[in-house]
Amino acid sequence: MDPVRHSELRKSLFERQPVNVMEHETLIHAERQRIKSEYVRRSSEIDGDRYAPWQPGEMLMTGERKRIAAAMLSAVQKFPVAGHRFLEVGYGKIGWLGDALSWGLRTTDLYGIELDAQRARHAQLAFPGAHLKVGDATELPWADDYFDYAVISTVFSSVLSERVRSLIADEMARVVRSGGVVILYDIAVNNPRNKAVRRLTWPQVRLMFPGFSCEFRSATLAPPLARVVAKRSWGLANVLSGIPFLRTHFVAVLVKH
Repeated sequence: MDPVRHSELRKSLFERQPVNVMEHETLIHAERQRIKSEYVRRSSEIDGDRYAPWQPGEMLMTGERKRIAAAMLSAVQKFPVAGHRFLEVGYGKIGWLGDALSWGLRTTDLYGIELDAQRARHAQLAFPGAHLKVGDATELPWADDYFDYAVISTVFSSVLSERVRSLIADEMARVVRSGGVVILYDIAVNNPRNKAVRRLTWPQVRLMFPGFSCEFRSATLAPPLARVVAKRSWGLANVLSGIPFLRTHFVAVLVKH
């Protein structure tokens, strides 16, 4: 793509018009409060066991995304090793931190930022020694080029403001070193019953991370289907997971130039 055209598209898509400090802070605050309100709504309306890691559907989905991400990292010869700094943006109660440990990283290699203090506390207790903070991903409290890896999972789709999405992407790009990797997992299909999330497309990812090479793979059997089928037949659930039009998410591996 022509560089000028790329710049124009990026500005249009992510609303890069100049804003004053007050407008900037107001926008971020509004999106932050909306997301926190959504956390409260979901905790009151959704059975806590629905997303429990022992549920067959959750085991199916998390296992597949981990397998795909590991294969993609190996393919680009960027698999992490002990001593690499690994950041998760929006780590929730556990996020990908456990996956990182299973890949050979140490607890002291783990870093994170999480908006919700209650969810963060769960992870902080589970991973003593990790550097897990509570805060806003639009302003990461780490130096430029600090991390070897950064992962962000179903966070961008929870952010409805395109400008705030762009700010988060810019911060991630800032703190990842040259040659470092961003692992991105998110929804590719809108849920008509949940207006609090909005899908992320592959072209949007490329525009959000212009200084990165990008590889994508579709992933994840549609969650409502996965939760029903995996309880009844693990084999059938795995077969259905291999059918592209039944997948609703994707994994992206982005390498910084």
